[in-house]
Amino acid sequence: MMKQNLSIYGKKMNLWYNNLPDVDDIGFPNELNLYLKSSVARLSDNPLHLFKDMKSVYPILSNIAIKYLSTVATSVPSERLFSKAGLTLSNQSNRLTPKHLNKLLFLQSLDDTLWSL
Repeated sequence: MMKQNLSIYGKKMNLWYNNLPDVDDIGFPNELNLYLKSSVARLSDNPLHLFKDMKSVYPILSNIAIKYLSTVATSVPSERLFSKAGLTLSNQSNRLTPKHLNKLLFLQSLDDTLWSL
C-alpha cells in the first residue's frame, strides 16, 4: 500500500489516480492503476533493476521506464565534445573539413588502453 503521509499535491494526485477509468482494450491504464496502487520503493533501490524485475507484472510501464531512465541525465558528455571541438578547430587549423574534424574528435575520445592494442 502507498504511504499515507502525502503532501496536498500527492493527495490530489492520489484521488485523481484512484478515479481513473479501467480500460481493457489498450491495457495501459489498468497497468498504471495497478502500479500506482502498489507499495512505494525505497530511495536506495535502483529503479532500472526494479523495473526489470517487474517486467512480467508491468510490461508496458517497464519498457517505458527502461527507455527513459537509462538516458544520460546531464549534458556533460556533449559539453565536453563541443569543448574539444573548439580546441581542435582553432585559427591554425581552420581548414579542417567536418569529416576530418569528426575523425580527430573520435581519435581523441579513445582511451589510452585502446591505443596499445
